[in-house]
Amino acid sequence: MPLRNVLIVEDDPVFAAMTRDALEGAGYNVEAVAATTAEALRAARQTPPDLVLVDIMLPDERDGVEAVKELRGLKDLAVIFLTASRDPEIIARAKALLPEAILTKPCDEGTLLLSVEVALARHKVYLEKKAEQAKLDSILRSINDGILTTDAEGRVTFMNPMAEALTGWSAVEAQGRDYREVVRLEKEGDRGAFPQSIALTLSDGLSTEMEDGVTVRSRDGTRRPVEGISWSIRDREANATGAVFTFRDVSDKRSAQRALEASLADLQDSHHAINQQRDFFKSMFESLPCGILAVTPDNRVKAVNPTLEHAWGVSAKAAAGKTTGAALGCAAALQLDGDCSEGNCCHSCLIAQASRDAFSGLPVHRRRGTIRLLKEGRPHEAQILISAATGAIAGERLCFLMLEDLTELVTLRSRLESRAELEGMVGKDPGMRELFETIREVADSPAPVLVLGESGTGKEMVAKAIHNQSARATGHFVAVNCGALPEGLLESELFGHVKGAFTGAIRDKKGRFELADKGTLFLDEIAELSLPMQVKLLRVLQDGSFNRVGDEVTRRADVRLICATNRDLRREVAAGRFREDLYYRLAVVPIQVPPLRERPADIPVLADHLLSRIAEEHGRELARPAPEALALLIDHRWPGNVRELGNVLEYAFIKSKGGVIAPEHLPPALRALAGKQTPKNRRRRKLDRQAVERALERTDGNKVMAAKQLGVSRATLYRFFDSEEDSEAGHRASS
Repeated sequence: MPLRNVLIVEDDPVFAAMTRDALEGAGYNVEAVAATTAEALRAARQTPPDLVLVDIMLPDERDGVEAVKELRGLKDLAVIFLTASRDPEIIARAKALLPEAILTKPCDEGTLLLSVEVALARHKVYLEKKAEQAKLDSILRSINDGILTTDAEGRVTFMNPMAEALTGWSAVEAQGRDYREVVRLEKEGDRGAFPQSIALTLSDGLSTEMEDGVTVRSRDGTRRPVEGISWSIRDREANATGAVFTFRDVSDKRSAQRALEASLADLQDSHHAINQQRDFFKSMFESLPCGILAVTPDNRVKAVNPTLEHAWGVSAKAAAGKTTGAALGCAAALQLDGDCSEGNCCHSCLIAQASRDAFSGLPVHRRRGTIRLLKEGRPHEAQILISAATGAIAGERLCFLMLEDLTELVTLRSRLESRAELEGMVGKDPGMRELFETIREVADSPAPVLVLGESGTGKEMVAKAIHNQSARATGHFVAVNCGALPEGLLESELFGHVKGAFTGAIRDKKGRFELADKGTLFLDEIAELSLPMQVKLLRVLQDGSFNRVGDEVTRRADVRLICATNRDLRREVAAGRFREDLYYRLAVVPIQVPPLRERPADIPVLADHLLSRIAEEHGRELARPAPEALALLIDHRWPGNVRELGNVLEYAFIKSKGGVIAPEHLPPALRALAGKQTPKNRRRRKLDRQAVERALERTDGNKVMAAKQLGVSRATLYRFFDSEEDSEAGHRASS
């Protein structure tokens, strides 16, 4: 629901009535008008307002400042102070409460309405950010891994409850302390201090996994074996600002693994010993904290432990005799009617490969990868660690596959990873990073800016970013589409008019230049201005003066001008449609916004960003594009740029009903266009072994994430591996 309810606290009945009439005339709901703090509190308890306009000086012992403190105790609301006083002490007390605005009485209707609109808009953004922060805090506090963050100097800035339990420090006590005092990591069997992964991350900025055999010592001296990883937190300029350390107690897991390894060794040594210890093995198999599949050499499931049943939703009875892919619900296996046995399994199947290697005598320990599952009819990508060992039961040789689901931890890590972002614009492409840097450089300059770019690239967002990054951010950002208004109306819109200037001019009206005083005026589609209007605009740029339509009074406004166009203004000048002197006035600082087709690596980042916003607007769970759908998005030319991408994703979000966006959920026109591409016009991205190896190293071998970083589809990356294998096979044959 929009924020529209207003409470007026004003002891001057005349001004209160005028204010009420103005607000109700603009469509706001004035719940009540109170003259004292007590009346205001009674009205707010009956109907909590979204905004309160309160006079600082009230006729009781509690003035407007105290009234606001009590009102905010009832509800988090927006505040505009009204005052006729210029006492600096009173104004300072009011400013200390961080109101949305302080207006001097009497104020004109336009200023009042604009202040109310801006106040409610800012308060809405504040409430949304507050809710998002609460949601993220809830996630961090509820996760079962310990999470600790530091600043660049290694001082603790955050700990979740699990980190408190593992270290013995409360988050309040640990705040601001050196992380080495809070997280005491030691090598098992060595009481001396152990080099920590956090220190390596803070020094070199790279993700660092903890070595095996590490314990954390609590404040009471208790030691627990742990596993963990740390990675760098970076700001918008990619500068390291701290580190995140996640760690978990693996006491049960290590005990279980040691017990399992010992039991498997016994199974391999003696069939007689296996029969004697059958009951013990069965009990241990069922109580292990990680998921286990016992499979035959032809990739058929022999047994499933309860942990796997619970965590993966697998029925041991239903899984028996099926292939591993069919038992786990692998999407690729189900397309083969569940038959992913030897000779018919996926070339890159992590589980099948682990089983084959273990049966061949190769070590398989904590391999990491991705498996695409179908859960409740929807595709779901799980990040897993897999270990394997072989043994024999009742004379039958089996492979025991141990599966650990890392999806939740990987998801949290992706949320904490930094990306290039500025005022709602996101991107990792060097062109976008350069654009963000240019915006920051020109923000505080008074010089006019000309934003150039194709339709849909976000030129107005660039203009807003310049305004918000500048010292004029407290002023108004006023936008005008020059191509949407006829010349007569455009002049009135820009410069205002006086009553009687033309038919329908029933009162004086300020123009956009006056409304943008001390702020920024954005003129979109500047190339659409007629030559007479160009002359009038040139005058304003030369001396800052203008006249309202029908008025002889010369007025001035302090305005930062930003213009935008999708045309080539140099050609317009050469054709005589645009004044050369105006062009050089406007293009003091030209900024080119790159089209989306020139930065395909940004499409996965933009898709995540836009889908998050769409999911929030629809009040539904976040949807993610499947690799095949993402490949189609990356290969599209995007003539409508980011605006077109947003429309396509909203269409796909609605069609997919949340969850995973598959290719069939994309608009038919986009899929048809992709199908018509020929080898001649299809854009090809050349991959080289060195680039692929670096991407796989950065993503710990995750081919889906590596393909995103390389700006290609997963299918393209797999074709690269196949071609490399064919090339090596041909080389061996020829030699």
